[in-house]
Amino acid sequence: MELAFSIFFQVLVDGIVLGFMYALIALGYTMVYGVLEFINFAHSEIFVIGAFVGAEMLLMFEATGALAVLHPALVLLLVLLTGMALSGLAAMGLERIAYRPLRGAPRLVPLISAIGASFFLQDFIRLIESLWRNAFYLTYPTLPVLEKSLKLGAAVEVPLKSILVIATALVMLLGLYLFVNRTKVGIAIRAVAQDPDTASLMGIHVNRIIALTFFVGGAMGGVAGVLLVRSPIQFDQPLQRIRSRS
Repeated sequence: MELAFSIFFQVLVDGIVLGFMYALIALGYTMVYGVLEFINFAHSEIFVIGAFVGAEMLLMFEATGALAVLHPALVLLLVLLTGMALSGLAAMGLERIAYRPLRGAPRLVPLISAIGASFFLQDFIRLIESLWRNAFYLTYPTLPVLEKSLKLGAAVEVPLKSILVIATALVMLLGLYLFVNRTKVGIAIRAVAQDPDTASLMGIHVNRIIALTFFVGGAMGGVAGVLLVRSPIQFDQPLQRIRSRS
């Protein structure tokens, strides 16, 4: 009975962690859909960019010796911010190149463009990793403090990695809620989503707001990718191309 309870609790924690990562990905995805009302098939590649950026940052810190000197909280903050920034910029570039020129086209045209952008980003990541490391399977270093667990009773342990993922996801979700509902930019995003023509007449720069929406959505996907690197959950192909040494 004790073993069954331990297994159930571990599966429950893994489900919560995975659910929070799915929520971060889905929020970025739905922000774009809410504004432009089309399916961005390339959003999953933005998520993967965040994961690879997180792994590369940790490998860079290890190679330069900074991983042993910097505080783990600072390392995680730098990795998260870098993953958010690069994923957001990648999403903005995707919008500018693949979607904005087709905004007035029939709905099927940007959909095909999104599928093509998805394939392009997949092969672009493979190209960069092949040229940079001559490998596509990354083994990233771990932070010793995150290898610990919080004991809840005799048979239940919660990895600190899981707590980190849940806490970071909650902060990001709360920040996004406040951004969309309590700021002028958030009001502009909702106005463009409701009626872009009227929003333009009211002085809102529609193209700029749409680009910002892609940046925020891409940043949310990038955070989920970075959290994937720190997550204790084991993933099947293709996400197991990023592996822990623990």
